Amino acid sequence: MKHLLLTMTLISLGGAAAAQDWSGAYVGAQTTNSSFTNTYYLANDTQNGPPIDGGGSMSGLFAGYNHQIGNIVVGGELSYLSGDPAFDLFPGYYFSDMLDLKARAGFSLGRVMPYAVIGLSRTEWTNGAATPVNGTGFAVGAGAEVQVTDRVQVGLEYLKRDLTMDDFVEFPGEYIEGDFSTVTFRVGYQF
Repeated sequence: MKHLLLTMTLISLGGAAAAQDWSGAYVGAQTTNSSFTNTYYLANDTQNGPPIDGGGSMSGLFAGYNHQIGNIVVGGELSYLSGDPAFDLFPGYYFSDMLDLKARAGFSLGRVMPYAVIGLSRTEWTNGAATPVNGTGFAVGAGAEVQVTDRVQVGLEYLKRDLTMDDFVEFPGEYIEGDFSTVTFRVGYQF
């Protein structure tokens, strides 16, 4: 990842003389590798056992809009990922259908734009044979994009989500706190 970000920066320095406009709508496809740690809590807020790790791959789509003012680029994005990242030892316990609503703020370096992200996330957690529950929480992260043509962009994004799953039918009052992280490769098209 460090090498790709360094390459993106060097590309931008070589092409910085030609001003790039990041404004406009964009859509794209993405693939990601995820890792997570879930911690279970009883109804009295007592931790129920040690945290459990998992992860897996996901893929999906994104769409958003950027507005550039000078070198500052601000915008919003809706991102969808599908897959079944599961516990390492218990594949019947997994996340699915991650939806992220993100605000982005970046800085144009010509053809390269590093940016920061803050947002809201929603997912579904399947807890073995129990009824699946929704998970919601906040997301923060950072990324960088490179314009390889006037319309096509590629990039990397890291996003960390703090999720809570707390509407269990079978176990009222119990809840799960999840730390869910992704490193995502993205390819987009700007209109």
